[in-house]
This record gives sequence, structure tokens and C-alpha cells, in this order.
Amino acid sequence: MGGSIFQPGNVIDGYRLEAVLHQGSMASIWRVTAEGSPRPLVMKIPRLREIDDPAAIVAFEVEVMILPTLSGVHAPRFIRAGDLSVQPYIVMEWIEGRSLRTRLDDIPLPYPEVASIGARVAAALHEA
Repeated sequence: MGGSIFQPGNVIDGYRLEAVLHQGSMASIWRVTAEGSPRPLVMKIPRLREIDDPAAIVAFEVEVMILPTLSGVHAPRFIRAGDLSVQPYIVMEWIEGRSLRTRLDDIPLPYPEVASIGARVAAALHEA
């Protein structure tokens, strides 16, 4: 199953798909809602079509194992994972802020900004 079969309004295990936030080569990330959840949520759905890279599911399985162990302001809170044999997904909290990916559109960046980004990423990794 790949991200392209999913549409806004679909419901997966009680989570309503609202909008695609990112469509990558290994997974899609959706903004989702769930009845009774006061916080904004996202769902990551791996691409599992036969033509997709099989490394995607391995990487996804590792993420399912690691994400629940992470904590801190830079790590999204793990909410739930879907059954890998039925419909794999990960639901996590949405962390507000600008994606580092958006900065790639502005390259080359000034050296001080690159150093600042590197320092902040290092601090976030250290906390994780």
C-alpha cells in the first residue's frame, strides 16, 4: 500500500486523514484528527507498493521501535502505531515550527546561519 491510495476524509483506526503535509519516496505524512484528542496530530504512512524500495519498511519498523523511547521538546510524542501486517502507520504529536527542509530552498545560506542551524540540530540530537 502506498500513500497515493489515501485520500482526505479516509479514517484509519479512528484517525481521520485531513491533508498531506509531505509526500516522500518512503512515506507520506498526514495531518490527522481523532475524536477526543486535544492536540494536533500527524500520521506517517510508509509506501509499500511492490515498486517501492523494500528498505522503506525496514526503516519504518526501526522508527516504530525507537520513537516511543524518545522524549524531550525536540522529539514528537508517540501516540500509536498501526499493525505492520494490516496497515502500518505511526501517529505522533505535531510539533509546531518551520521545517528545516524549507531552508534548502534558500541555499546557499550565510555561514553564520549554517553554524546556528548545525548547533541547534546538535543540541536537539543531544537531548534525544
